[in-house]
Amino acid sequence: MRQEKCSYADIANNITAQFGVERGVSARSVRRFCAGNVVPKRNALTTQQLQVEVASAINEAGPTYGRKMLTGYLAAKGVHAAERRVGSILKNICQPYNAERCHGARNLNPSPDYAKYMGHKLHIDQNEKLVIFGVTHVLAIDGFSSMIVAHSIMPVKNNVIIYDKVFRSAVMKYGMWDQVRVDHGKEFYLTLFIQEMLQEHRHDREAAPYCQTQSTRNHTVERMWPEVNNRVNYPLKTALVGMTNAEILDMEDSISKYCVSIKLTCQLAQIGITRMVASWNAHRIPGKGIPSVLSRGGCQAIAPVNQLLDASAAADLYQQHLGSLTRESTFGADPFPSADVRSRAEMDFNDQFPDMEALFEATVHRNYRHFQEAVMCLIDVTKRYVEHYWNLSSQTSRAPKLLTQREQQGQHTGDRTPGSSFREDSLDGIQEKIEEGILASQNLDSVLVGLRETTNLLAINQQRMSMKEAFKCLVCQEFNGLLLGDRGYACMPYLLTPYPEPATDPERAFNLAHA
Repeated sequence: MRQEKCSYADIANNITAQFGVERGVSARSVRRFCAGNVVPKRNALTTQQLQVEVASAINEAGPTYGRKMLTGYLAAKGVHAAERRVGSILKNICQPYNAERCHGARNLNPSPDYAKYMGHKLHIDQNEKLVIFGVTHVLAIDGFSSMIVAHSIMPVKNNVIIYDKVFRSAVMKYGMWDQVRVDHGKEFYLTLFIQEMLQEHRHDREAAPYCQTQSTRNHTVERMWPEVNNRVNYPLKTALVGMTNAEILDMEDSISKYCVSIKLTCQLAQIGITRMVASWNAHRIPGKGIPSVLSRGGCQAIAPVNQLLDASAAADLYQQHLGSLTRESTFGADPFPSADVRSRAEMDFNDQFPDMEALFEATVHRNYRHFQEAVMCLIDVTKRYVEHYWNLSSQTSRAPKLLTQREQQGQHTGDRTPGSSFREDSLDGIQEKIEEGILASQNLDSVLVGLRETTNLLAINQQRMSMKEAFKCLVCQEFNGLLLGDRGYACMPYLLTPYPEPATDPERAFNLAHA
């Protein structure tokens, strides 16, 4: 009955019907009896017979069939055997085929990030998860070893910084890469320009010196950003977003932007990314190895140090051949009138928060209060020192003092009528001075004096003088020039500030000339 494909329950019912036995003939008892007396369900093949069938099936079906598929193939031919028996035979015969199946399926799709050796492809990309708070990451990763060869943090992505701190730093340390892979962002133009200029120094000169692709095809570096976000960006962003949502932090304020970005968040992010990069380069990647070990020896081609220009010279060369280039990108204006005031403010802040590493560690452990307190403390200290300086200067030289936000609003609305007349009276004079090219600056420490003639800034440093002396010269009209200030200052006969919300064409023209 077993050979006729009857189930254990069918056998038990048949015995009960034919012999009238009611006890001891359950389906479970029948199964135990068959197992103990080796009663096969079907006409079972011997091991030798099954080996012959399996070998014949492999010859017919090919080497890619595993135990499950081969068992099904045999069953389709009328040969029934357990998967376990078929699998044990597959391990003993045609062993190379079995090893290939255990290794996994081959990926025959083209892989744009595939690299043959260290120095074959360099992947560069930026991360802007914290861009609203003035933090941008840039990483450079070798495609072969997955080694992070360079990284940098900047308030705003910038061609000159990326070339100097990322590309040039990596090439100086490891050598020339055959190809640089980036997305279509303009921030990589200077890097690609120098890479193309030095293409004859590469190991593989037949490959394109660089390749601009979609971010989805720059997999090697794109896969790093979840690591960076979880370990660095998200804790910092959670704290800052909480302050913004609670209206504690105003990211429209220039001083707040300067303090949050350059003076604090960039420093904490630098601590986090440095630790993360060191950990990544020393950890083992399954099936690949340790990046720092795989990258030993550097690139195949030696870097041409004498031709690898510094950032300033590279930017000059780019502008000569291809056009304009943004050399400095700002996120908020530096409010300090001098380096001495900035140094004293930093010392005051460091007395209250001396350990930046401890501040970062508390933040990544979701203790955001310390970081938030540090942000507010830095903003308060900065405003206090800057306002104290301008108040002191105004008592001696009638210098304009830094206004609060409410005072700014009053100066730029109904209370700013005299200032508006200053602007209107000066429009014609500004145009005349631009045409004559005589507008000068007095090198007022960190205050930018000058006007923009088309794309060139007219800034003539005639002599060095203190801020107090400079304002005295301006007020007394001892030299032919004007001082340009931002919205934080009161509009004076000698100090022109832009309209906060220009509504007419003359106002917009004034702001354009002012910028």
